[in-house]
Amino acid sequence: MVGADGVHSAVRSLAFGDAGLHPLGCHTAWFTAPAAPDLDGWYLVHNAPGGLVASLRPGRLPGETKAALAFRSGPQDAVRRDTAVWAEVFAARFAGAGWKADWLVEAMRAAPDLAVEEMAQVRLARWSRGRVVLLGDAGYCPTSLTGLGTNLALVGAHVLAGELAAADDHRAAFERYERVLRPYVDRAQQLPPGGVDGFAARGRAAIALGAFTMRAATRWPVRVLLERQFAKSDGIELPDHAAPAPVS
Repeated sequence: MVGADGVHSAVRSLAFGDAGLHPLGCHTAWFTAPAAPDLDGWYLVHNAPGGLVASLRPGRLPGETKAALAFRSGPQDAVRRDTAVWAEVFAARFAGAGWKADWLVEAMRAAPDLAVEEMAQVRLARWSRGRVVLLGDAGYCPTSLTGLGTNLALVGAHVLAGELAAADDHRAAFERYERVLRPYVDRAQQLPPGGVDGFAARGRAAIALGAFTMRAATRWPVRVLLERQFAKSDGIELPDHAAPAPVS
């Protein structure tokens, strides 16, 4: 059984209990909004005091944009709600937040694809138990702050599939999977400077500092810090598994 069912994995819960999930104190609503005429191909992000973040980027199809609203959350927000209730929670948080917040709230209420997720990492001492093994966010979610979640899922799938094909016993395959992948996951889960405080700053001074950092992203020393973060995607040498012999 391969559990590849996301950060709130049901497979992980059944096999490992409540262990492993580490919330970072932020909830995000993702949804499709109507076209925004002033994007001009850019991904725009707006921070407001109180740890609020609104963003818009071009969509894949004409006439749409992809939007997100995020707020700093606490234990009281951990309860799972349906999307209609979540929409009103986000609407209340973003009242008076400025920029396009009011327009985004209305687009969120009308969106057919609204999804709300708690920002959290998954950290486990082992990714397998018996015949169950975890893959991607289910086993080692790094959060969207790292930009490496897709990398980990694809690389993890490559390594796991190769080890299962090469081994005569699933236990040996799982051990090798962990041994090869663990250092890569450990590096990828290191959050960028500031972590969630850098993404969803609470105060005006911190927001101004974040804006300055983005403007300086191509200059030293900020460029060096960003290069180190994204260089982690190349931080593994993939095993060259021989293709299994065809079944006659």
